[in-house]
Amino acid sequence: MRILLAVLLLAGCSKALDDYAKKSKVSEAELQLNKLGKRAKAYAIEKGELPKVSIPLTPASPCCSQGQGQHKCQTAPADWAAWAPFEFTIDEPHYFQYSLESDGKQMTVKAVGDLDCDTKMIEYVLVAKMGPDGNVTTDITKPPPGSY
Repeated sequence: MRILLAVLLLAGCSKALDDYAKKSKVSEAELQLNKLGKRAKAYAIEKGELPKVSIPLTPASPCCSQGQGQHKCQTAPADWAAWAPFEFTIDEPHYFQYSLESDGKQMTVKAVGDLDCDTKMIEYVLVAKMGPDGNVTTDITKPPPGSY
């Protein structure tokens, strides 16, 4: 009976640890998108518009195919050259790839990741819009709970 109880407790702890690990991984996307939203606002204040740019997924290869079993994207400074208008770079291993589309009035940034490499992708989306008064508003859409 004690062994069964110990196994059940360990199983519960394992589930709790998995949930905690996933939450810490998704916080990366939220933090980076918040950073990009603030930098978009600063850029718009300085230049009077958002940059007109299209940036494909960075880095180009999915994180699960990198990192020698760590399932993290490895990074190189050259990967982030296109992100220079935002002074944005990630210089340590991370879980998401980032892309950006902007026409100068609206900017969409996506953070795409497969947190446990089960081919189940999640996506966070930041939309920044330039208002007629020159102010930039931002909104982040998160994946539904339980989708990761």
